Amino acid sequence: MTINLSQLKELMSPLTQLCQREREVDLKGIKVVIKHLTPKEELDVQKLLPELEGSSAVEFADVFRRETLSRSIVQVGDLDLRDLKEIETGETLSNGQAVKVSKEEAVVQVMDNWSKYVLAKLFEQYGLLSEEIEKGLDESLKINIEDREAEKEQLKARIENLEVSEKLENLENNEKEVP
Repeated sequence: MTINLSQLKELMSPLTQLCQREREVDLKGIKVVIKHLTPKEELDVQKLLPELEGSSAVEFADVFRRETLSRSIVQVGDLDLRDLKEIETGETLSNGQAVKVSKEEAVVQVMDNWSKYVLAKLFEQYGLLSEEIEKGLDESLKINIEDREAEKEQLKARIENLEVSEKLENLENNEKEVP
């Protein structure tokens, strides 16, 4: 049997669609739609993370959150960003050509004006979206939850994630209090 790449993609598209989910978040009446990142987008985020040795935990967390959200936000209000690759800056070159930046870079520039609390809430919703996908996969695979050891490990991992989030929030709050 011989197949081409297009056929393979079509055959495997149901697997791809398992993780293609979106979540609408309401921030005081402002509708923001976030999507779950693809593995390629996750890899792009990882490549942009600062080295742990040369940066603070807060800086690392800020970059991770910012880069994840810049790829995850697909709609704000009625503005649909899904099919955009580049966004014009409003500037033009001497030859009259419009200056453009990547959608992610443009979103990062806009997010630079948002409070850390808005970013934290959106990132929290991204985490919940990831959990929904994981839970849905678990249910679809009919994983036997009776396995107490597996359930304990999942709960421990969830607790660790919550503790890390809590520590990062505390670090951010402590940095703000230092004059």
